[in-house]
Formats: sequence, C-alpha cells, structure tokens
Amino acid sequence: FDVDAVIAGNSRLTDAQAMELYAKALEANDAASAEQGMAAAIAADPDFTPPYQDLARLKAQHGDRAGAQDTVARALATKKVSGMERARLEVEAAEIAGDGAALLASLDKLAKLDPGDIPVLRTLGDLSLQRHQYSSAMRAYQKAAGVAPRGLRVQVVPLSETLESLTRFTAA
Repeated sequence: FDVDAVIAGNSRLTDAQAMELYAKALEANDAASAEQGMAAAIAADPDFTPPYQDLARLKAQHGDRAGAQDTVARALATKKVSGMERARLEVEAAEIAGDGAALLASLDKLAKLDPGDIPVLRTLGDLSLQRHQYSSAMRAYQKAAGVAPRGLRVQVVPLSETLESLTRFTAA
C-alpha cells in the first residue's frame, strides 16, 4: 500500500494494516520515517491511539512542542478513547506542556484506573515529594511497595527508606 495515499486520505486500510504501519513506524531507523509511519497509522485508523502518543513524543523530542500538543489534542478528540487511554494521553499532554499540577492530577487519575502500575505510582510519589506534598508521596510509595511482586521488591527497596523518612517527617 502507498503510505502517501493513506496519509492524504486516498486509500482505505484495514485495522490490521494500520497496526502494520504502526509496527513499521516503531521499527524505523530515522525520525522522519517514524513520523511518516505514525501519521499513516493515524490516517488509516484515527481511533487507534498508540500512534498518537508515540508521534507526540517524537515531535516533543525534536522540539516541535506545538505539534506534539496538537497530536495529543487530536487523540483526545477521537471517538473510541477508553478511560485508561484518555488518562495516559492526559499524562502525555501535561508532560509536553510542562504543567506539574496537571501532571500530578493526571497521574493520580491513571493510578486510580490502574492501581497496580508501579512506575505510575513511583512517578506520582516522586512528583508529590518534589512538590512537598509528603502525605500524597507517602501514599503513592506505600501503594507501589504494596503491589510489587516479591521478585520486584529489589527495585522498590529505596521506597522503604523514603517511606521511613516521610513517616518521621510527617509525624513531626
């Protein structure tokens, strides 16, 4: 299939073909090819949100903040965005905008939708700690430590030290 025709809207593809375009874009060796592939995947299936997220990140990494924000806005406007996808897109939008308060709010929303997502909980704790919101940080770290499988406890060990410090600080 012709990628340029797909982007221009002159070619219809199946969902499987849109996924194939997305997979090829992820494997691209250069940013221009990746961007073109993501745009083609979006054009082929506008309700498939992962290419929007990756395209927004790619644009942001290459200094196109406005393009990244526009890409996330278009994704949020799609018809079939699930609650989880919406929350992840809101995290992306807040990161691109550099809006710490919106980032905390969107991470909190995401953590409520997926309470077992350790990286989200850890990030939520770290950001809360940076913003001197010690109780929120402690709750996020406790949740992360509580849901970590036994084999992953090693990665969460620094949390116990942080929790100890926070407990002493908040008790004072």
